Amino acid sequence: MTTLASRVRDALDTGMDPCSIATRHPLSIVELGLLVDLDVDPEGEVRVLLRATSPSCVLIGSIMKAAEERVSAVSGVRDVRIELDPDAVWTPDLMPDRGREKLRAARARTISDLGVRPLTRVPAR
Repeated sequence: MTTLASRVRDALDTGMDPCSIATRHPLSIVELGLLVDLDVDPEGEVRVLLRATSPSCVLIGSIMKAAEERVSAVSGVRDVRIELDPDAVWTPDLMPDRGREKLRAARARTISDLGVRPLTRVPAR
């Protein structure tokens, strides 16, 4: 039997980052490492704390709304509070291994599909 907290986390893992979708390499809120904290109490009160990928992220509002919609749809959730941690600075190091591997594989596919080869020498100026 899964816990409410694990179902909520799974729901957050279905919320996709719009920028990663635009680049055709969709990653979820969880895979990107945007989830700072998750509190779920036995009565179904849920608090999700997220970080933006940058202070100028213009799509964080839509990410927060997607998180709220997905968590609200989980059976057993009574109330959802989605908050943004303005002090949490995102770096790629915050991505879990699964997210990093997914991104690495997507980049490798793009390089292969486009025939891009790494620069082997610095061009003369």
